[in-house]
Amino acid sequence: NTANEQLHHFFNQHIFAWELEEYRKEGIVAADIKFVDNKDRVTLLLGRPLGVFSLLDEEARLARGTDESFLAKTKKHLEEQPGYAKAAGEHEFGVRHYAGDVKYQIRGMLEKNRNTGSIGISDLMRESACLLVVELFGDGDTGGGGGDAAADKGKKGGGMSFKFFQKARDRLSRRSKRPAGGARGRRKGATSTLGSVFKGSLESLMKKLQSATPQFVRCIKPNLDKQPGKFLAENVIIQLRYTGVMETTAIRRQGYAFRPKFDEFVRQYKIIAFKGSEKVKENAETCKIILEKAGIKGWQFGKHKVFLKYFHVNQLVEQIEQYTRAAAVLSCALKMWMAIRLRRRLKEERAVEEKRKAEEAARQQAAQATSGGAGGMPAPPPPPGAAAAAAGGGGDLPPAP
Repeated sequence: NTANEQLHHFFNQHIFAWELEEYRKEGIVAADIKFVDNKDRVTLLLGRPLGVFSLLDEEARLARGTDESFLAKTKKHLEEQPGYAKAAGEHEFGVRHYAGDVKYQIRGMLEKNRNTGSIGISDLMRESACLLVVELFGDGDTGGGGGDAAADKGKKGGGMSFKFFQKARDRLSRRSKRPAGGARGRRKGATSTLGSVFKGSLESLMKKLQSATPQFVRCIKPNLDKQPGKFLAENVIIQLRYTGVMETTAIRRQGYAFRPKFDEFVRQYKIIAFKGSEKVKENAETCKIILEKAGIKGWQFGKHKVFLKYFHVNQLVEQIEQYTRAAAVLSCALKMWMAIRLRRRLKEERAVEEKRKAEEAARQQAAQATSGGAGGMPAPPPPPGAAAAAAGGGGDLPPAP
């Protein structure tokens, strides 16, 4: 629960504080943006020296410390803090987490936090000739031996990588002398409490998150039975509320969710107030003309961006859709006109082609008729004496025998 509280605080700072910083840089007035900061809960749990875990560690290191004395100290030092909740039972205290109030039983809490093991066994392991065992049971102040050292070595190699296992195998098979400064040089009983180990691990995690660019993913369970196709609305709503999604959505609605730059806004929505072929300047004045023409109210101008509410986008889209529908009508009319022209041209081309084919067929028929009359059929034989008359110039011929 403490880890979730810390991560939720980091989420608030990363999302909302970053958003407010963006407004500040752009000179935007955003006084109406409010969010519930759980910093007081984080301070109640992890504060130093007066936090739940700090008091628990302090009491665990005392020889006469008991669960009851720890509870008495929490009431004395933390009862007035807003995140502390009074419990009805004698052996419990409460914390008002961001997800709801939780009661914690103190019986056995101190002994579990001490994490006391056999000091003799720990010292014996630190005397081992195997360097890996020495690292695992290293300084008790590190809270888990060589865990921090292994983490530092794993930064370059990716943590529990193949190189780590290869190194472990080499050390297990190698007998070497124990390094200087072994268990005898350490203070016996210097074991860390579970609370201090947890806080160190959480601090390490937060340092990594702060140095990176985190992406937040909220996992929501549709049901508690892990069954497919089963959606329990009440269960989902509770998770959305406890994980801060509902609050995040409300805050995003209060702020300016859409923040395009001046040039991007003009290029996308210029058609609302200007002709498509008209050249305009991509500055705040042009953006103002477009917004006024669209009837948008409640926007703000930054130094380089237009800050719009989430519903402003829908209003702009509705304005654009009018031109989109008009463009669709014009497109349909243009396509129909082009189709009619194409059909007319194809008909004319077809008529010309048919005429050409008809003329070609007529020419072929005429050619065949001409060739048939000239030499295509054998000529009839000449009458008797026609050849001699032609040869003799028309003289009398002797009678035929």
